[in-house]
Amino acid sequence: MPDLSGEHLAALRSVIVDKPPYCSGVCPVAPDHFHLFYSTNGDEARRIDMSKATEDEIKLLADVCSPATFGRNNEDILDESYRKAWKLDRSNFGLTFHPLDHDGLVKVLRSELLEGHDEKKPIKAELYKLNIYGPGSFFKAHKDTPRAENMFGSLVVVYPTPHEGGALVLRHGEQEWKFDSGEILGAQGEPRLAYAAFYGDVEHEVAPVESGYRVTLTYNLYFADTADAEPSDASLSVSKTLQETKFREMMQRLLDDPTFLPEGGSLGFGLKYQYPVENGKDKYWDIPAKSVSVAQRCLKGSDAVISKVAQELSLPTSVKVLYLSDDDSWTPTVLQDNFQPIGDWMTEEALQWNLLSDGGGKILQSVHNEEDAEGRDLHDAYLKFPKEKVYWVTDWTEYNKFADPYMTYGNESELAWAYGNLCLIVRVERYGEGNRVAIQAGTSDTGKKTGRGRARGRARGRARKARG
Repeated sequence: MPDLSGEHLAALRSVIVDKPPYCSGVCPVAPDHFHLFYSTNGDEARRIDMSKATEDEIKLLADVCSPATFGRNNEDILDESYRKAWKLDRSNFGLTFHPLDHDGLVKVLRSELLEGHDEKKPIKAELYKLNIYGPGSFFKAHKDTPRAENMFGSLVVVYPTPHEGGALVLRHGEQEWKFDSGEILGAQGEPRLAYAAFYGDVEHEVAPVESGYRVTLTYNLYFADTADAEPSDASLSVSKTLQETKFREMMQRLLDDPTFLPEGGSLGFGLKYQYPVENGKDKYWDIPAKSVSVAQRCLKGSDAVISKVAQELSLPTSVKVLYLSDDDSWTPTVLQDNFQPIGDWMTEEALQWNLLSDGGGKILQSVHNEEDAEGRDLHDAYLKFPKEKVYWVTDWTEYNKFADPYMTYGNESELAWAYGNLCLIVRVERYGEGNRVAIQAGTSDTGKKTGRGRARGRARGRARKARG
């Protein structure tokens, strides 16, 4: 009998919900929160009320702005064929508005972007720039440049200045969403701020503005240390999401099922979002060193939900590295706890051999259903190494692929590349042990023990007897 059926995997897969990677809405604010303070090039101080700003006032503001740049390979690039807009750095203007002072906005950010994290996990919103998009302005498709490893997204706040066009278009995977601030703000009965917040690895663009002026504030969103958290933010929390509740219920149901991995095993989940892994500089190459610990702290969306629920159920859970096999079908894919310093492995042996003999890796046996449980054939030389059978609930994705250089030696030295990916591995103990020993017997509506409850009771009895 197989360790689990395709039905088990399908049941777990069915409750993994990929919500849109953004949230948006309108935010009512006090009248003085529309005030913007700036100085002219001649250092004349000015104040503009953005709730009723005229086009002439916006043009005067644009006069003190600079052409907007964008980031590419850690450089600021000015190219008006790719981005045409104006910018004002945060040191050159002042506000009375701060997004995390508004409880409603904070709760939306938490419920939509921070699912799977502690309900009171500190966050920080750092003002980055003011941007003006006038008639003909646009910004082609791009992803925001991460400002730090703990940055998880961006918040764009749009002032209620009349404009048509300039919609923010977001894409992730094969899906697309549109946030048309001009249309949204135009439908409000009184001046309000519109906003959109999204994960940092979400591709987005600003469509050409047809008329009017689209004026925005951009904030970088970070996971924060307690000392850096916004004061009003610490007391706000949201209840568990429906997605989290459903995944937990299904996971618990499977753990209670004696036919689900009766001898224990590993479940694999492909990561649905891109994560930072840079951790200092490599000793041998002009590239960053890498560590999965950085990604582990910054999980997002359904990735974070899976990790949180599994850990709450006492299931060991961690981000792992997959070093993929090369074109030779006799070499294995290797599962590692972390990135390996392959830059200083200068041997004639195959990369996989070094990962297994020196790096402590395990040969990955991928299982997607009961039909492929036997795994692939390997060269006899690899049979002595430990293996780990992983049942994939969701396949690994394109978002965290990597290629690391190393030197291989044959008749002469040659530059080679190690290709791989990241994944989330959840380990399940055998039935009746550890996290699969129930704390409390189940009962039916009549108060009698159910079959599941009796099974849990027997498991507890075995555990007590084992403790002696």
